[in-house]
Amino acid sequence: MWIIILILLLLGGCTVGKTQDLFEGEFVIKSDGIYTYAHYYGRPESKRSVVIVGMNHGGDKEYFEQIVKLLADVEIVLYEGLPPEQEETAEEIEKEEQEDLLNLASEDVDEAFYAAIRSYFRKAHKFLRLVGEGSAFDYSKTGWESGDAEFFVRLKNDEKLQKFMAERRNDLAQLTPERKREVVEFVRKALKSIESGQFTKKDFGDGFVFFWSDQKLASIFLDALGKPRDEIVMEHFDRIISEKNPHTIGIKFGAAHIAYQRKLLEQHGYILKRSVELKNIAF
Repeated sequence: MWIIILILLLLGGCTVGKTQDLFEGEFVIKSDGIYTYAHYYGRPESKRSVVIVGMNHGGDKEYFEQIVKLLADVEIVLYEGLPPEQEETAEEIEKEEQEDLLNLASEDVDEAFYAAIRSYFRKAHKFLRLVGEGSAFDYSKTGWESGDAEFFVRLKNDEKLQKFMAERRNDLAQLTPERKREVVEFVRKALKSIESGQFTKKDFGDGFVFFWSDQKLASIFLDALGKPRDEIVMEHFDRIISEKNPHTIGIKFGAAHIAYQRKLLEQHGYILKRSVELKNIAF
C-alpha cells in the first residue's frame, strides 16, 4: 500500500499569490490557476513526432477535454499507471478511505501521517468536484498502453528494485516526527475547512506548496521514485519504435516525471519544437 502513498504524493506542490514553478517548470501556479504543459518533439531523420503531456491527476473538465483533443490523432499513447482492469475497485477505494479517516485520528504519528496524505487529496478532489484523470480518458482505446506497468511487475519480482524501493521507504520514514505532525495537523485543519464548505481551489494550491516545502521529501520522489519508472517508460518507448514504428507517439504522465522524461527523449535525438500551456485548475 505504501507505493500508492508515494504515487499520490507525486501530484506536486505550489504557492498561491505569485507565479511558482515546480518540477523544473513543468507544474506552475499563477494568480489565476494551476498549469501544466504539453511539449512537442521531432526527430528529423525518422520524421517521427512525440508529444509529452505533463498531468495533474485531477482538474477542471476543460483541462481534460483539451488533452483528449491533443492526443486524438496520436497513434500510440503511453500513459502512467496500471491498465484499467488492474486498478483498485470502487469498494476497495472506499474501504481505504474509511480506514484512513480512522488512522488520521490516531496518536501514532506515522500511522496518522500516511493516512493524512491520502485523505487530503481524495477529500479535496471530491469537494472541489474536480474531474479525475481515470474517468477523463478511454484507456481501452486502441493504441493506448500503460507506460510503466512493467515497473509494478518488477517491483514484485526484481530483488534489486525491491531493495531500492525499500531504501526510499526508509528515507521517507526518516522525516522528523515534527514534520509528520505538521502534515497531520495541516490535513486535519483542511478537512475541517472542507466539512464547513469553506475550502477553495486556492486553498488546494496552498496545500501543494505545504507538502513540497520539505526538500528532503521532494528529493525522495523526484530523484529516486520517479527515475526508475521513467527509465522503464523509455524502454517501452524503444520497444514500440522497434516493433510498430509509429509516426506519432504520446507520453501522458504526471508533471513530476516530465523533466526527466524530456531529458531521456532528447538523449534519443529528439528536438523540442514547441510547448503548449494547459490550464489545469482555474481559481
